Amino acid sequence: MNSATRAFLTAFLVPACVATTCALFMYHVLFKEALRTEERDEMAWIMDAARLVSDRYYEQTRPEELAYDAIRGIVNRDPYSQFIDPDMEDEFTEENEGNYVGIGFMIYGDAPAVTVLYAFPGSPAEGAGLGPGDRIVGVDGVDTRDMSTQEVTDLIKVKDGEGKAVELRIRPWSAEGETAEPYERKVLRARIWRPSVVDPRIVDPERGIGYVRLKQFQERSVDELEEALNRLALAGMKSLVLDLRGNRGGFLDQAIEVTSLFLDDGIVLRTEGRTPGTNEVYRTSEREATFRGVPLALLVDRASASATEIVAGALQDHLRATLVGDRTFGKGMVQSVIPRRYVVDGEERIARIKITTSRWITPAGRSLERIRRRNDDPQRFVEDRGLHPDLYVPIRTRDEQRWLYAYLADREIDEETWAEIAERCPAHERNVESEDGHVDRQLRAAVDLLRGEKVFPAID
Repeated sequence: MNSATRAFLTAFLVPACVATTCALFMYHVLFKEALRTEERDEMAWIMDAARLVSDRYYEQTRPEELAYDAIRGIVNRDPYSQFIDPDMEDEFTEENEGNYVGIGFMIYGDAPAVTVLYAFPGSPAEGAGLGPGDRIVGVDGVDTRDMSTQEVTDLIKVKDGEGKAVELRIRPWSAEGETAEPYERKVLRARIWRPSVVDPRIVDPERGIGYVRLKQFQERSVDELEEALNRLALAGMKSLVLDLRGNRGGFLDQAIEVTSLFLDDGIVLRTEGRTPGTNEVYRTSEREATFRGVPLALLVDRASASATEIVAGALQDHLRATLVGDRTFGKGMVQSVIPRRYVVDGEERIARIKITTSRWITPAGRSLERIRRRNDDPQRFVEDRGLHPDLYVPIRTRDEQRWLYAYLADREIDEETWAEIAERCPAHERNVESEDGHVDRQLRAAVDLLRGEKVFPAID
């Protein structure tokens, strides 16, 4: 081999061979790693992704945040399944059990200071003498005059605050305006129970037609409802309108107990699942059906869902009640809430996993779940959903819908308190019937039905 050939090999072929060898080695390593990753079990894939994010993501991530995100991704199989991390525990309790820790008042307005609208009966706020028109100008030494209602609420409703005092700086209402001197008062936070049964009244004294609204199926709903109905019976109730509009559900056991007040014996619902214990038949409870002979109309609408549809479907299938209003939401799936204990920074914390474990069907075999895919718009209503009312009285416009819910909320406050609010909080307008031509058409239709003045129209 001459010197020219040796020079060529040294200059070109040797580097090329070295580069090719390195490339093959790197390809072999990466390809093998990819194959090895694919060969791992599925849980290892998740751990591998968590390590990558933990090691390489441009911002520092906390291990529990990665774990929570992974759990959410696994659990989120449908619109109802969710992971309730430890920081959401208070919100979950308040929503489902109907109670929270605070002082028990309603406030409104943002500036110059939030104003007390009214204090809940029996609450620490009522015990401290707070009433309509009083202004909250400070919380625990923090000036709140330029804060929103949510910001003030967040200062008062603190985590693990039960039994702990909050110091309020209050400017009391005065007929002379902003002349009263503020004062400080310590108020002990307590567990506040929001009633689920509201506005019981006789709407037609001549015929004895009663009315009551059930807002949600909470821990004590059946006891609250039975107490309200007993009072209405003493006032002369002979028939009843039970308002379930806007009731998005709640506890299954309370739905069965409420049904049992009106149905002497029978199936309330069936559940169908794929694991032991999810294929069940639920019958009325041993509770006495005190109001089994009372003619009954149920008000329902597009927001009536879940446990509400269980009650309405059972009473409709047993020909025990007449449904009046709009089609219901169409939630026919059953969720189980399973508690989990995690240790975070040496502290044991409670989380909950809420997953769909079965579907429920009415006594007549109807499945009411809306037909949809996982990524469908949750606001889109499928026409063949939910329960069909016997007497179809739909809400015609969004303006009417907004007014109706505001009106129902205002009905929760008694007339004596409203008189005080009208005097001390004139800027807060009350929603009443005939305001701007609005009336509760669905309630009027139900009352007419119980009077015997309605003929069932065909479903639109």
